[in-house]
Amino acid sequence: MTTAQQPIFNQFSGVPVDADSILVKYTINGDADLTGVIDADDFFHIDRGWRTGGTIFRDGDFNYSGTIDADDYALIRCRLPATIPRPAARRASKAATARFCRGSHWPDRAER
Repeated sequence: MTTAQQPIFNQFSGVPVDADSILVKYTINGDADLTGVIDADDFFHIDRGWRTGGTIFRDGDFNYSGTIDADDYALIRCRLPATIPRPAARRASKAATARFCRGSHWPDRAER
């Protein structure tokens, strides 16, 4: 006798779901828990996924490569705001991260 599969969520974006539901949602790179923001919970998911060999988006495989690696950490980092206070350091950080973020734009404080 086969036991029924249990759904990951009972509700998804306010809609009731079951084990037969197909869940689709637009989100941002790094939002492992699909809350719409990058926070400590998302870092928990990618760190746990890296330690346990996770291979899906919810585990932190944000580029769908089948493994969690530096590229996935770069994608989650790209979504964080610039927090380096000195302008020269901010430019250096933006230049270094731009290689991974592929054109993302971090606004200067005046643009926010």
